[in-house]
Amino acid sequence: IDQAWLYNAVYPVVVDPTFGNTTMGASEITGTGRIRAKINSPASAGTADSISVAIHTGGDLSKAALYLADGSSLLTPQTAEITTTGGGTWNTFNFSGGPAITVQDYAISVMLDLDTLRGDAGGVSGNSKFLTKTYGAWESSVTFSNSTTIYSVYATYTARNLLPAGTLKVLNGVLNIKSNV
Repeated sequence: IDQAWLYNAVYPVVVDPTFGNTTMGASEITGTGRIRAKINSPASAGTADSISVAIHTGGDLSKAALYLADGSSLLTPQTAEITTTGGGTWNTFNFSGGPAITVQDYAISVMLDLDTLRGDAGGVSGNSKFLTKTYGAWESSVTFSNSTTIYSVYATYTARNLLPAGTLKVLNGVLNIKSNV
């Protein structure tokens, strides 16, 4: 086991932690003229790496971003704009030097030009949101409407290491945690 990796890992170790809805929905949801958002919270603080969206019908421009769940603040930066692929596939929108996130609710948002995304009916009102908006620039704050559709949208992030330096060592295959008590 690589000692540097063990030393810098965030425990418990989760590979590519996500928050949002990682289930591919069965229904086609229109995206044209709307921002669609799934409300969820990461398990730990860190840096957002990407947002993935299940696209039903693709081939057009789309982009993704994170808002605070109430829509009061757009996090910076937003993802790069991509041309999506459809057919019920996950499309990943990458951040370049993604925004810092903490353990609180975010609106994991996607703005589609003419594409449709995947989702399912039967969600709890407010766990997903939407905003009627022509495709274009992100607004710094928005007023979302509640939705009961469970959008297939999630974010991947890198968790922040919260252990103080020098607290973890592996010696002869045994994990030792240094106590300051």
